[in-house]
Amino acid sequence: MKNSVSYQGDVWSLMGSCPEPLYLYGTGDGADKILDEMLRRDIRPAGIFVSEDFYRGQVFRGFSVTTLSRLEADGAPFAVVIAFGSHLPELIRRVKDIAFRHRVFIPDVPVAGDQLFDASFYQAHKKELQEVRGLWADDLSRDVFDSVLWYKLSGSPKHLFDCVSPKEEALALLYPEAPAEPQSYVDLGAYRGDTVQEFLSLMTSFQDSQVSPDAHYVTALEPDPKTFRKLKEAFGSRPHTRLLNGAAGESSGEEPMVFGRGRGSHAGQSPVDQNRGSRAGAGLQTPGSRGSHVGSSQIPGSRGSHVGQTPDPSAPGVKVVPVYSLDDLEWPLPPSYIKIDVEGAEKEALLGARRLIQNCHPRLNLALYHRSEDLFVLPLLIHKMAPELKLYLRRHDCFPCWDLNLYAVPE
Repeated sequence: MKNSVSYQGDVWSLMGSCPEPLYLYGTGDGADKILDEMLRRDIRPAGIFVSEDFYRGQVFRGFSVTTLSRLEADGAPFAVVIAFGSHLPELIRRVKDIAFRHRVFIPDVPVAGDQLFDASFYQAHKKELQEVRGLWADDLSRDVFDSVLWYKLSGSPKHLFDCVSPKEEALALLYPEAPAEPQSYVDLGAYRGDTVQEFLSLMTSFQDSQVSPDAHYVTALEPDPKTFRKLKEAFGSRPHTRLLNGAAGESSGEEPMVFGRGRGSHAGQSPVDQNRGSRAGAGLQTPGSRGSHVGSSQIPGSRGSHVGQTPDPSAPGVKVVPVYSLDDLEWPLPPSYIKIDVEGAEKEALLGARRLIQNCHPRLNLALYHRSEDLFVLPLLIHKMAPELKLYLRRHDCFPCWDLNLYAVPE
């Protein structure tokens, strides 16, 4: 694994031994999580800065916030800890530009769950990680896997941005040519319908297709009532379309879920990415860290606590929503492509689709970035369910290590 077996440290030990003062870039929920973990490890930053547009002379966690230009004007060397995330090209360019001038760390903290991918986590799960590396179907997947491991351990921007490939290349793995018959697309975590539209646009991009775009079936699940209304406005009148205001799970029923936490923050407590909402890891709370954990994370559309606690249905922002097992639904056309991006509940969604995956062998597009353990638990689970599927790993441009997706294709 790119010699990572000999890597003894992690980003936290590297920051702790950094000879330059550390300045956090960002004041949102991500900064809270990273700062909590730094302080738990006795790593005290020298200060915090935000983008010029968001500077208001504010104070964050007892630190007087400043700007990058003010720090650089002083002329003294310092290192930067990126404490927010984004898919926006302008912010990706800004982070890369800062990395040319300063030492930069981009700590990897989980979107869901409370387990950090640190050196002890890596050592504890080295065997599973080595097993997963052997499952990837091409060299690019193995390169992405190695770079992701190096990034998660080192926090290095180089390793993070080394493993980026365009979404179009990944979709071509799923559909290298026009399908000869109508497809049945299933979108778990459909949000406002951006990935539904992505699928439909892919189907219409095949100039030689003999299948009408309206002939494809779409089933989309979205638990957030407000977001679901947008989804319904966009696709409610489309033929062969089933929209369900609920979540995907291992078994059907009802479950309290957390909503209304906002959209997270990038530098200066601004929305992470207006096009991605909660999918960008919004609304993370950090009540406190213990061990190598970063606290209990709760995100919009989440099951609430990812450490075994069920949210109080009467609490503000909590709603009881239907939960659907895909195996329990009726299918006029069996699924041919399932996309799963459900904010940390990917394992449960897969288990609830076990029979469909084993019997129908659909293409899969599965998020691997919400929990630290997703990188090995989910590929191993899919391989156990359907060993005949070819597994690919791709990561699309953003920071930190979001949009890391497994693509599974029938032989």
